[in-house]
Amino acid sequence: MRTQATAPKLKFLKKAEELQPQPCIRGLIYGVPGIGKTTLVGTLPKPLVVIDFEGGAGVRLAGLPDTYIAEVHNYSQLVEVLNELDSIPEIRSIAFDGFSVFVESLLDEITAQRGRETPTFREWNTLTNLIKKVVLKLRKPQKNLVFTALEKRVKKGDETYIFPALPNSIRLYLEALVDVVGRVCNEINEPEIAVDFVGLCTSDHVEVKDRSGKLGVEPPYFEDIIKKFSAPAPSLEELFGLEKPTGGEEEKPSEPPITDKQKAYIHKLVKDLGWDEEKYRSWLFDLFKKRSSKELTKHEAKLAIDQLLTLLEEKEGGK
Repeated sequence: MRTQATAPKLKFLKKAEELQPQPCIRGLIYGVPGIGKTTLVGTLPKPLVVIDFEGGAGVRLAGLPDTYIAEVHNYSQLVEVLNELDSIPEIRSIAFDGFSVFVESLLDEITAQRGRETPTFREWNTLTNLIKKVVLKLRKPQKNLVFTALEKRVKKGDETYIFPALPNSIRLYLEALVDVVGRVCNEINEPEIAVDFVGLCTSDHVEVKDRSGKLGVEPPYFEDIIKKFSAPAPSLEELFGLEKPTGGEEEKPSEPPITDKQKAYIHKLVKDLGWDEEKYRSWLFDLFKKRSSKELTKHEAKLAIDQLLTLLEEKEGGK
């Protein structure tokens, strides 16, 4: 007599169709000074911890209930704050206000400690490694995490590109880890403050990201943004009023894969950097969780090339 096989007991593997959207968000928010980034941070679910490097949170968020503000001035103070965070398990949200200013200050701190006037590749590498440790330490299960940064504009021909004012290697690393990248602005449709997650400015190329595909131009209130982000995604049938197809599997669109030209260029840049196979694959996995360039999408390959070019510029600048 054949016995029916029992389903295996799994600890980590879970069916995606049975998972509920998580009511939390990890994001990078950027914009010009005074546009409202700190005020936006104050709308995160409470209890809230704000790591304040610019010194503005203590003024802007003074009196806000269920909010802790930690004003830090250097890396050693930040380490102490990170250790204190572990002793407050009820915290729902963590924000690092003034992250781009902190990164710039930390590079100056590292460079001065080594008796240099300008940073070399070694100082840039130390900076990147320290920032990665900070980001990973701040990532905690079921807690909102938001970084704020200033914005940078670059003019290329007739086009203006807008993106977070962070070193390329750190910006790409952080953008790969967060769920959303939004720009606080008041120049999209109406002269009111909004958070842009879809880049609607026709004359500008605005760097944005929305992993859920549910955000557009949102009012500056994080609790509502998080609710919208974590809401169940509507089906295509619900979205467009279509009848659900019967029989057969629906074909899911996939991102275009890396091109041969991109693959060859990545390998050339890795060779120019002098990396061995182990270092290259470790870097690739750290950034994209992939072991080979063949597994990258076309978009991921572009991000990889951008970072490799930045690392090469930093290396050559340190010669």
